[in-house]
Amino acid sequence: GIGKTTLIVKVVEKLRATHPNLKVQGFYTKEVRKEGERVGFEVIAFNGGRKEMLASINSPGYLENFRLPMVGRYKVNVPGFEALALPELEPLEDTQLFVIDEVGKMELFSPKFFPAVEALLQRRNAVILGSVP
Repeated sequence: GIGKTTLIVKVVEKLRATHPNLKVQGFYTKEVRKEGERVGFEVIAFNGGRKEMLASINSPGYLENFRLPMVGRYKVNVPGFEALALPELEPLEDTQLFVIDEVGKMELFSPKFFPAVEALLQRRNAVILGSVP
């Protein structure tokens, strides 16, 4: 890429440095590398740092019997993505910023993701920082 995730992470870090009580919900994606080669992507929650594989050249063992959607050579872990991302898009009362990195091909394999993003966009007073490739 062109640094969308790096920019989003740095913006959130700066905001938290100047506003230590800032309540952030959302997630960002990060490349997973093994021996210098990109082997997948993980999705990481801003709230607590929980991680889940978004996509990998290898299926997680518990998903071996399922046909996973693919983007290029990466198998997209839709159940894992939904388990992490969807709760992060459910507004809590004191949330001040929602971060969505990104609304892309892999994420859109989730039939529940885009409606959750749309609901957030329609929410009055929701402040959203996101990326769309």
